[in-house]
Amino acid sequence: MNLQTIKRDHYAHYVSRALSEVARAARATTEGTRSISLAFAYRDLRQALRWANAIGDRALRSFCLRVLNWLRADLRRAA
Repeated sequence: MNLQTIKRDHYAHYVSRALSEVARAARATTEGTRSISLAFAYRDLRQALRWANAIGDRALRSFCLRVLNWLRADLRRAA
């Protein structure tokens, strides 16, 4: 297994964690629980962005930045 494959696996792991947190936020019954789940998703996507930068793939980086902007806007609305 080469280094690029390991980096892509880490990237996929953090994106998967972020998606599960977004799904949890959608099912949340209170605004506090929702904002906590979105904050965790934001944290995981920031980590995925670090791996996308390490991979050097502009498309992955662009995806992370776009979703981070959406989450940041949603977190501001929730605050």
